[in-house]
Amino acid sequence: MKTLPIKRFTAFMLLALLTLSISGCSGGGGAGTGSSDSTGADAGTSAPPSEANVPPADVEHIVNPDRELFDSETLTIAVLFRSLISDSVAAYKRENPDVEIEIISYSEHAERDGHLGGAQQEIATALMAGSGPVLIEESLIDFRDPRTEVFLTDWFPVMRADPNFNEEDWFMNVFHASSRDGKLYGFPTAFSYDIVTSNSTIPGLPEAVSEYDGITMQELLEIYRTFPTDSPYYVESNFSTTWMSSIFISDYLDMDTGLVDFNEEFVQLISYARSITDPEKDSFGGSYGGTVPKDVEQLWSERFFFHFSDPASSHLRFLNYEEPPIFDAMADTGLSYIASESGELLMFNWQSYLLNAFASPIQQALAWDFLCFMMEPENQSPSDLVRMQPTNRHLLRYAIENELPGWIRDERLKIKGTPNEAVEDVIAKMTAFGDMPMRNILTFPGALSGWPDGVLTRAFQQFEDGLVSAEQTALNLQNQVELVMMEIGLR
Repeated sequence: MKTLPIKRFTAFMLLALLTLSISGCSGGGGAGTGSSDSTGADAGTSAPPSEANVPPADVEHIVNPDRELFDSETLTIAVLFRSLISDSVAAYKRENPDVEIEIISYSEHAERDGHLGGAQQEIATALMAGSGPVLIEESLIDFRDPRTEVFLTDWFPVMRADPNFNEEDWFMNVFHASSRDGKLYGFPTAFSYDIVTSNSTIPGLPEAVSEYDGITMQELLEIYRTFPTDSPYYVESNFSTTWMSSIFISDYLDMDTGLVDFNEEFVQLISYARSITDPEKDSFGGSYGGTVPKDVEQLWSERFFFHFSDPASSHLRFLNYEEPPIFDAMADTGLSYIASESGELLMFNWQSYLLNAFASPIQQALAWDFLCFMMEPENQSPSDLVRMQPTNRHLLRYAIENELPGWIRDERLKIKGTPNEAVEDVIAKMTAFGDMPMRNILTFPGALSGWPDGVLTRAFQQFEDGLVSAEQTALNLQNQVELVMMEIGLR
C-alpha cells in the first residue's frame, strides 16, 4: 500500500516498497533466478522445508565461522537494482578475492511486467524447493506473510550472539519497529520518515505547527479544517485517499488482533480524504524532498498548507537559513514530524535484507559477513550514500560529512553558521529522530498491500478513480480482507 514517504521514489523503487557503520560484525551461496553478473554454485541446501526440519536457533556458525571455508564459496544476492549493491560487492571481492558473489537482478522482470509478482513467485518457488538466493532484498519476497517465515532466519539472535555487534552503534529502535512477534526477518540498512514544513505565507500557520514536536494526522487535519485563510487550499501536493488511509488503517485492520472492521467511520474518512485531495495533484505534486525550485514553491504557496519531506533528499530542510524557504522547516525552533497517536515516529525501513534459512551454514556466515562489511563507512562509495537515513550511526555521520558540505557551499542557500557547524547540527537532529520510539507503517503482506493487485491497493485506486463509491469500497474491503486474513492464517 502506498505510504506517505514512498511518493518520492522512482517508479520501480515504489514497486519495491509497495510489494511487500558497523564497528563490528563478525569478520562473509545458493542459486537463484534472474539475470546475474557471474555464474554461482547451486545452493545445495537441504530438502524442501517443513516443520520437522526447520534449522535450529543456534547461530554460532554465522557469528563465529571458519573463515577459511569462505574461499571458493559463492554468495548469491537477489536485488531489484544491481546498482544499489554492485559497488559494495566489488569492494568486498577486493578484500576477499577467493569469494564469488553472484548478484541476481530483477529489474528486467519489473520493467517487463510492470510489477514484481513474477520475481516474487520465482524466489518463493525456489525457497519452497529448499534452494533460492542466500540474501534477498525485501521487495522480492513477501516476508510479511506469516506463511513465509519458515524460510527465513531471525536476525535478532545473530546480532545478540555476535560479540562484535555493538547495539550502541545502531538505531536499534528501527530494528524493533521492523520486527514482528519479537522476530526480525528483514535487516533494514536504512529508514525514513517525514517532517512537516508549513506554508509561511499563511500568517500564523508555521507557529501553529511548531507547537508540536510530533504532530498526528488528526492534529494536522484539525489545523487544516479550522485555520483561517482568504482562499481555499489543499492539504499537501501528494495527498490522496491512499496516502491518508495508510496512516489510519490500523483503526480498521489489525493483523495482530485479527480486527477487520471497515465501518461507517471508515466510509466518512475516505470520503473526506477524496474531497480534500487536489484534483490536479499529478501536475502540482513532485519528487522534491529537500530544496524546492522557487517557482514550484511559489505555486505551492498559493495552493497547499503543508509539504512533507523525507531525510533521503531533505536533510537540507534541517539547516538553519538566513533566508528560509517558503515552506519553512522551522529549523530554529524545532522540527515537527508525523507521529502516531502514541507519539511514535511513523517510519518505514528501506533496503532490508533477508537470510535464507535453508542456505548452508557457511553461506549464511558469508552473508552476515558481507552485510556487516557493506555497512562500514570505509567501504562506501559515492553512489552508496543517499540511502535514506542509515540504521548505523557511524554511517549516518559519514554520509552527512561527505554530502552536505557540497550542498551548503551553494551560495544561494545562505545558511547560518559555518559549514562544520551545519554538519554537526544536521547530524544531531537526525540522530535525535533515530533515537525516538517508532512505528513502522509498512506492516501488511503483499496480498493486502502489494502493487498492483493487493486488496487494499486495488480498492483505494478504484475509489480514487471514481469507479466505486465509498460505501462499496468499505463493503468490498470487508469481504476481501477477511478472506485474505483467513488464507494466511490470521483469522
